[in-house]
Amino acid sequence: MGHTARSRGLELALGLLIVQALDIAASWQIHAGDVFSRTTGDVLFLVDLVTTIVFVVIAVALVATTMHGDESRINRHAFIYLLMATVQVTLTVVLMVSSGHTRNDSLLWGLWDLAAAYLLIVVVFTGWYWWCDRVIEGGAFVFVARIVGLAA
Repeated sequence: MGHTARSRGLELALGLLIVQALDIAASWQIHAGDVFSRTTGDVLFLVDLVTTIVFVVIAVALVATTMHGDESRINRHAFIYLLMATVQVTLTVVLMVSSGHTRNDSLLWGLWDLAAAYLLIVVVFTGWYWWCDRVIEGGAFVFVARIVGLAA
């Protein structure tokens, strides 16, 4: 159990690190845009910095509880993390979309913005998918391997 829980915790940490790296990159991109005044951009960057710190604290708690295998705490920490991630990704995508047209960059740069927004949304949706499958008795989704495992 210890090795499996530890490896699950490390896999989770890697996934959360990817989410955080994408969010930080998007934040820097928003801050670099010209749609907001310097003061407004600084305030948005400060708000993002605070939420990033809270995000990291929750992520560390989630990874630690995953490594210890405490299922109820894992589910609670994951729920809090995913709620925060959903709000933060929504705000990030709205800010990216609203600041994208003012940079006078090439269309290729707009594709990078779109790809980053897509990745953030997919990763957070995957987290909700994982959480629902964890907390619903028997799993929230029907997988062939799960059906075969139950029949055996």
